[in-house]
Amino acid sequence: MTGIKDEIRAIQAFEESDSVDEYVNKVRNLLEKQKADMDQIVKMLVSISDMLKDEEDLSKTLNSSNKIR
Repeated sequence: MTGIKDEIRAIQAFEESDSVDEYVNKVRNLLEKQKADMDQIVKMLVSISDMLKDEEDLSKTLNSSNKIR
């Protein structure tokens, strides 16, 4: 994610000598990196959610088996 800060600085440092295509490419690269970061965050959240669900299921199973005894 630190690369995004560098990209933002590069975009902010845009000079008139840069072509519009170069500027558009800088913005596109920044957006692609942000999307990749967001995709990674979503995957981590889904994984955490799955782990919590598994833990909840295990807890319910243990509680029901304790009641049977």
